[in-house]
Amino acid sequence: MRLILLILIAPFLFSKSHAKTITITSPTGGDFALPSTQGFLTSRQLIGKQVFMFFGFSTCPEVCPLTLQTMKQVAQSLTPEERDHFRFLFVSVDPEVDTLERLNALKSFYGEQYIGATHSHSELSQIASQFGAFFRISKTRSGKKIISHTDSIFHINRQGQWVNTIAYGTQTAELIEHLREAEERTQRPGNIAQEATLIAENSACDLATDDCLISVNGEHFTLALSPKPIRTERPLVIFFKTNTNRLIPEEIDFQGETLNMGYLRPVLKRTKERDFKTTLTLPVCELEKMNWIVKVLLKDSHQKLWALKYRLTTRN
Repeated sequence: MRLILLILIAPFLFSKSHAKTITITSPTGGDFALPSTQGFLTSRQLIGKQVFMFFGFSTCPEVCPLTLQTMKQVAQSLTPEERDHFRFLFVSVDPEVDTLERLNALKSFYGEQYIGATHSHSELSQIASQFGAFFRISKTRSGKKIISHTDSIFHINRQGQWVNTIAYGTQTAELIEHLREAEERTQRPGNIAQEATLIAENSACDLATDDCLISVNGEHFTLALSPKPIRTERPLVIFFKTNTNRLIPEEIDFQGETLNMGYLRPVLKRTKERDFKTTLTLPVCELEKMNWIVKVLLKDSHQKLWALKYRLTTRN
């Protein structure tokens, strides 16, 4: 009944006469500087090196040590020449615990390609935001510190250009492939800010519990997540279906309504006629309830950008 009701009322609620323009922005990377195990390090000093940059903390129970171990395996698997031009930069978001002395002690385990670095919280936030990363430090009622952070690897090529964001769990062979293909990649465009026309939104349906439909002038757009997300970090498969070829979906943007959760915008890939799919792992947030704004970005034949807006609430 709920789905039928949405089909009936959506053309009236979301007519194109109510469309408005919104700004879609993307992180652009850029120069950075911070204290490191090699002295005060600037991004300019890394030119000539392939760099995998990762934000985390040394007492991280799983994600950080596994990622660092994988990057160590990457270094060991490269040719001597490739290894000489490769570095992995571990930026700790926990400067109170991860002093430079502590970070430097890790070098004996991770090898010569490892660089540890950290800074003040404000400076770290600025650097993280340049790459669409996020971190959040909070405490439980008992006083235990909890750190949430982006688990992606940010790939910077020899020219100092951010060329790729690589998902957590990517295997060694694929990471090496990214390195070897980097010379053919172009820099991510700077100052990304595009205007999009918001043609419709559905605020009555929650993606955490339902498949959500938007219908505009006979064009239907259904967004679904599987499994239904809860406040637990686990992979989600995202499905988008439409009955029109006029607008082609390109990306899906997940944005915390009141809390910056970093850049979460995977590409939607066609699976069959009018069906699209992608995967994403939402970062863990310690709030009892987390509200998300989810936008599907589409283009028409003239490359004009359009947007559909949905809602998502993750809970315990």
